[in-house]
Formats: sequence, structure tokens, C-alpha cells
Amino acid sequence: MTPAPPNQSKRRVLVLCLTYGEPAENEFAPQYEYSLLILNRLTRRVAPIPRFVTPLLAARRARKRIATFREKNWSSPLEGISARQAAVLAELLAEARPDTDFDVRVIREFRPPLLPKVLADIERDPPDDLLIVPLYVCESDFTSGISRTDFETFHRARKGAHRLPGPKYVLGLGFDERFARATADFIWNTCREQGWDEARCRDAALILGAHGTVVTLPPGMNSGAQETGNLFRLIRRELKDRFGWVRIGWLNHQLGGMWTKPSAEEAAREAHERGHRKVVYFPFGFIADNGESMLEGRDQLAVVPWDEMLYLPCPNDNRAYLRVLADLALERLDAPPEEWPAVGRGNPAYERPEMPAERATPGPLKFGGVGLAVLACAFWTMVGTMLTVRGIRVALDVHTPMALILSAAVALPLIWIKGTRVLGRLALKNLRRLRALPQPSPFYRMFTPAIWTVICCMSGLGMLLRITPIAPTLRAGILLGVGGAMLVGAGYYLANLRQARPLTS
Repeated sequence: MTPAPPNQSKRRVLVLCLTYGEPAENEFAPQYEYSLLILNRLTRRVAPIPRFVTPLLAARRARKRIATFREKNWSSPLEGISARQAAVLAELLAEARPDTDFDVRVIREFRPPLLPKVLADIERDPPDDLLIVPLYVCESDFTSGISRTDFETFHRARKGAHRLPGPKYVLGLGFDERFARATADFIWNTCREQGWDEARCRDAALILGAHGTVVTLPPGMNSGAQETGNLFRLIRRELKDRFGWVRIGWLNHQLGGMWTKPSAEEAAREAHERGHRKVVYFPFGFIADNGESMLEGRDQLAVVPWDEMLYLPCPNDNRAYLRVLADLALERLDAPPEEWPAVGRGNPAYERPEMPAERATPGPLKFGGVGLAVLACAFWTMVGTMLTVRGIRVALDVHTPMALILSAAVALPLIWIKGTRVLGRLALKNLRRLRALPQPSPFYRMFTPAIWTVICCMSGLGMLLRITPIAPTLRAGILLGVGGAMLVGAGYYLANLRQARPLTS
């Protein structure tokens, strides 16, 4: 039966429910695709990982996840839960506004359908309103920030010449008392359903799990820690008299810098030190169950023995809980949309502020931020010039016009793509890093250890290229392309040296 066309007289609202996505299949292909998208769309926002390395890291991560999940006989329920959440939201929105035509879809950050593809599809027949409902708790560069980047890229690629309405993000859940009260009610009601009465709960510790985050992020980034911490305080206020002790437990990783404290392991040990041998664990930082909420929290709390442990699921498709989210969505629907030129920014009130650089002891071969930037520019100029000159010499050995055209066909894309999209962006990122370093700093800190590693690897590849029998046409194209890209990157340094000037206290 053909579905009825939407009522064109109604206000058409496209509701995009954002979720991470997590493959239910413990097979290499879906786990690899998922891991690769995480690395390219999320991890590389804060870690200087070259893009050509991410396929290797994704393969390693995929194999590890498959082995772990098969050992535990577990598969992710997240995508099925997300579909049910969207279905319940669609019902609640339609009940509240029968005069509005709601089209509710699930958009996954790291699994198809991805937002860029959806935006290209709906551009042909844009809705009246574009409502963005994240199916996770807090706004950050690692949650809603990913979709904001997609919106910004879409808008810039079309130079603003499109008919899509500005998005309306449903944000601030961690600062909303209704959302906190709904979460607290879910915790208490689920405890009672599981047979934990008031006396039993007062004798137990309540540990609330949240996704950990690096607190030493670059300035201008929002980690979500502030909003998560505020939601914890609101929930604790509702439940502190019903449990013996209420504590947050961050689900941290190992790499990247200093992480949020206390970790779930530290919270578990604190509970034992306070004499609690019963624990209720609820992953309040997640709306839907996934690998982190279902596996990592339990593993981290297992560092100490418990007499009794009650694990509470995430709210998932709980109708009372989603009704609060639907109410917040309707309130946002009636508010003005975000302006397209600023859509990629998010809320600057919760970004990590840039602090004045610390003063360091002067010494030989120590330089300030601008000095280090000049050294970096000089290094790139020197290497780029050497490669370009060598490429020209090789090109002089190419005698036919067609061979010269082929060399140019190899060199020009390398200069443009590698110079502007890779080295140029890397230069701007490094300039912001340089101004945050202690002033002055040793000369070798003009690049990060990761960039020095890449430089060493590329030098090794260059020596290998020199002794490998390659046609002069291709050799000339590669040398000219890489050398030209280095010079373009040096130009970015030169044009933006002011960005390396540190703030003054």
C-alpha cells in the first residue's frame, strides 16, 4: 500500500535524532567502518593523527572490539534502541501538535546514514523547520559538535546558496531541572521495580557513570564536562536523602592528557573506604545503552568486591523520560533558528577559555611563541625549497611535452590538497598551540612529538624514493608536489604569525 503524501497545508518539521551509532554485528567490516569514522570524525579533532594512519588504527580497534564482545557474548543494542526512541518521540510530538507534520529520523554520527548525505537529500525539498534532537545528554565538541561541523561544511560548500532553514538544536539538558528530575525519578522507580526498598537504598552507594573527557583540551573547545557535572549535582540534590552516598564516576580512557576525576574505579574505592558494600550503578551520562554504559562501567566498578550490586539500564525508550525530551523539543521548535554563519560554533559560554601562557626561565635556544613559529616556517621553507629544486632538476631530464604534463598533473593536486587542506590546517593548529606553551620554550617544541615523528617517517620515505627505480616523470611530480605543499604550509605560517602571540595576564 502506498503511503499517503504529507499534508502540504501543515507546517513541515524534519526532526533529526542524533546518536553515535554502534554496530550490532561483531564482524570486521562494520566494526572497521565504525572505528574509522570515529577516528576521522572525532579523534582527529583533538589528536594530531595523520589521516593515512587511521585505517591501521581502525583495523586494530575493530579486531579488539570483536574479540572482547565475542568473549563476553555481547552485541550492541544501541541502534535498535535509537530507532525505538525516535518512534516514541514521533508519537509524542504528533500527539502534542496534531497541526504539524513531523518527520522524525535517526542520524548516526559514525554509521550511515551520516548527516552530510541526509542534508544533500533534503536540500531538494527542504522542510519548514529543522529540529535537531541529540539522543545524548550534553553538548560538546564530541557530541553535537560533530553535526555542527557537518552543517558548517554544507553551508560553506554551497556558499550559503541553499534553501534549508537554520537548525534548531535541543540543548542544555544538563542545565534543565525537569530533565534532572525525570532522570532521578527513573533511577528511583527502577530501583523499586528491582526490589530495592528505601532501607536497602539508604545502605547503598549510588554511583552515577558518565563518559569521561580530557580536561586539557585546546582553548575554544567544549568537553561537555561542565554540563555533565551540573546534571550530576541536580540529580544528587533529588536523591541524596534516599541513598547512603551519591558520587559521580567518570568512564575514562588512558591517552590524550589529564582526564576527569574521579574515575569510576576511584569512586568505587571511595565507597569502600566509607564502608559501603552495596552499590547501585546508573550511567546517567547516556540516554541509551551501548558498549560504554553496559560493559565499561561494570568492569571499572569490579575493582572492589561488592556484597550487592544493582546495575540500572539507561532510560532507552522509557516513555515518561522521552516525554520530557519531547517537551523540550517543542519549546525549541517555537524559538528562532540558529544563524547559518555561526552554526559551527555552538555555545561559546561553555568553551574552555584560553589562559595566559606561563612564564618560563629564559635560556639559550629558547624562544617565545612567535619565535618558534618563525623557526617552524623556516624549517618548512627550507625543506620545501630543497624538494622543489630537486624536483625541477629531475623535470629537466624529462624531454617530451607529454611527460612534463604528466609531472604537472601529479604535482599540482598534491600542492593544492596537501598544502591547503593538510599542511595549512596543521600550521594554523600549531600556531594556536605555540602561543599556549610556556614562554620561552626550547626550539624543538616548534612541533609536537607526533609531527616530529611524521617528519622522520616522511624523511625515510624520501630516502627510499631516492633509491627506488621510479620513472623520472613520476619522481618529478612527487618532489614538486610535496615541495610545493611545504612552501604553501610555510606561507600559512608567515601569513598568520600573530596567532602565535600569547595572551598577556
